[in-house]
Amino acid sequence: MAKRKIRADFRKGHQGKARRGDLTRELAQDDRAEDRLVSSERVSGKGELTRKRTIVGQDGDEGSGLSVLRDIGDGSLHGRVLAVFGLASQVRTDDGRLFRCATRRVLKNMSTDQRHVVVAGDIVYFRQDGVENGLIERIEPRRSVLCRTSRKRQHVLVANVDQVVIVTSAAEPALKPNLIDRMLVEAERNRVRPILCINKIDLVEPADLQPLAGVFGQMGYQVLLVSAERGIGMEQLRRLLAGKASVVAGQSGVGKSSLLNSIESGLGLKVGEISEENQKGKHTTT
Repeated sequence: MAKRKIRADFRKGHQGKARRGDLTRELAQDDRAEDRLVSSERVSGKGELTRKRTIVGQDGDEGSGLSVLRDIGDGSLHGRVLAVFGLASQVRTDDGRLFRCATRRVLKNMSTDQRHVVVAGDIVYFRQDGVENGLIERIEPRRSVLCRTSRKRQHVLVANVDQVVIVTSAAEPALKPNLIDRMLVEAERNRVRPILCINKIDLVEPADLQPLAGVFGQMGYQVLLVSAERGIGMEQLRRLLAGKASVVAGQSGVGKSSLLNSIESGLGLKVGEISEENQKGKHTTT
């Protein structure tokens, strides 16, 4: 696509000056108020033009979250965002190198309906700054997202994934069909393939799970009955994850970290204990 100059919308940097109201009531209550009123007011004629800038690049699309894809230099590196920590992003290049990157201000200031400009899974171009640091120059259009709406703005949780593994537990904490339904709805709404993974089947009679698994199976969903503790079903889960960009989702305590450690022993993710009082786990997986 040819590069050209594009007028891009930017976020509103400040609120307009508030105009006073109820002047009639104020004057009626105070005879001297008229002497204190400002006799003139300066009004800018630019209005919305003050929040537009000309950028050289290509038209963006809904998947990118930005209206313009900026033109970048030849020296930029290509990589994928592994995690976002506040204002910094961890980016892995195509050859496996890791960089801690900030985001160029012009990207953060562009108008968007999303809460965050950069999210885990984004494909980006960045300029290397030192040995391990960099500056993100451009975010490529997202082929898929997993998101939710917060305060009328789209909150993208992760981008460019092939499937979401919805992890729940047969016990400790108890299985929650309503929570599974909500996660399936979000996956379908975002057009990301869902896989239902029921962990800790060693704590219950597996036959008791067949009716529920059968219902979701008849709806066309892949259902796995596994136990990270006993190694049951791990090979099947490993095959489903191979060669795919997957995101693991589920409430605390269902065994997400244990499953990932079982599949990839080198991860060394923290594993939390389940509270005997409320049957809830602690947040350990990010």
